[in-house]
Amino acid sequence: LSSQNQAGMPTENMFTTSKDEDKKFEVFPEAAMKSGPIYRTAPKYEAGAYRFHAITGQVLHQRLQTCRDLQQQNIINLQPLQSQLTEAYGLSQCPDNPAAIISECGDSVPCQYDYTTLNAKVMGVKIKEEWNVFTTERIDATRFYNSCGPINIEYPEYLTKTSSMYSAYMQGDVARFECVQSHWIKGVNEYKCGIVVDYNRPNEYRFEWNKGEQPWCRSREKENFFIWLSAILGTIAIIMVSIWK
Repeated sequence: LSSQNQAGMPTENMFTTSKDEDKKFEVFPEAAMKSGPIYRTAPKYEAGAYRFHAITGQVLHQRLQTCRDLQQQNIINLQPLQSQLTEAYGLSQCPDNPAAIISECGDSVPCQYDYTTLNAKVMGVKIKEEWNVFTTERIDATRFYNSCGPINIEYPEYLTKTSSMYSAYMQGDVARFECVQSHWIKGVNEYKCGIVVDYNRPNEYRFEWNKGEQPWCRSREKENFFIWLSAILGTIAIIMVSIWK
């Protein structure tokens, strides 16, 4: 579905495609709006005198173009019946200003639908703005990320990650570990996600965490005990060496 560069990484949006045979894989709503109903309703509302008439984006666009042509073209010397049919079509199918709708909405199907069916410019422009916000957020959400995956370490007692709410698995992210206040951190407490390149094969690379020892926590009391014990044993060793001399 997408082209690739020498490194084998996709360069196109994996969620859309321009190939006709791959149209069925399009998952965004604007793809369905073109060939399917813009809005659907329950089956019970699709029957009866006041049933809901679904319309596709393609049909709506064609209707607006037809209405715009009727609006802008000065049609004269029509046969009486043809003139009546043209007038009846314009009154029943066309909004007040189809040219303005096409100009304001562009290719925004939600804007065209609300502006046309409700004959309300404010509604059409507002839904276009909301749709643009939605598509912008969607682009950010589907952006390609380089991830190192989970850090292959254990999480012993008293160990915490700072901050637990921050991103900590993407390229460039730094994961830091600390202990509760009653303990000291030991081992490697900082890991960074970075790219690893095989310079003999420049087109092959991966993303990994830096190497390091397992972080763990030791109580401050035990740490102080070991410090004093080391100092005492060191002093005794110095005295014994002095005596043996």
